[in-house]
Amino acid sequence: MLIRGQELREISKRALLLFKSILILEKDLNTNMKYNGIPGIIYGVWTIEILGFYGTIKTVPQFFSNVFLSSLFVLAFINMVIACVCGNTMESKLYTESSELLLQWKRTARNKIRKREIKALYPARFRVGDNYVDQATPLVAQDFIANQTVSLIYCCNA
Repeated sequence: MLIRGQELREISKRALLLFKSILILEKDLNTNMKYNGIPGIIYGVWTIEILGFYGTIKTVPQFFSNVFLSSLFVLAFINMVIACVCGNTMESKLYTESSELLLQWKRTARNKIRKREIKALYPARFRVGDNYVDQATPLVAQDFIANQTVSLIYCCNA
């Protein structure tokens, strides 16, 4: 087994304690911020991306008459796409990497006590409201943003 270029022989007690403290930190962050700060930031960025996408589509016909406004919407949309995709991807990467690490640890554990300790651990997850971020969240978020923008365009043109 290779982890970041090094051979993984035996899981040290120090590595297990570090992972447990990361899980405690993750639990504390999820408990304190799941309804207050994190959803506001994430949903606020999604809202700005939806409005930026809508504004970009609506100002394309007048692009040459009002270059400043059009480029403002285009830049806001591009920045929010990068922020949403990168943020959600990092959150989903946390879950994926920690679950792969636990799986590797389970395979290489040699004594029963260490196996039980590893079995008691769970992958680190990022919580937004009542939902956890997993591997499909970045794609679902971009699909949601595209659907809301299309429904906004359809609603305003009807």
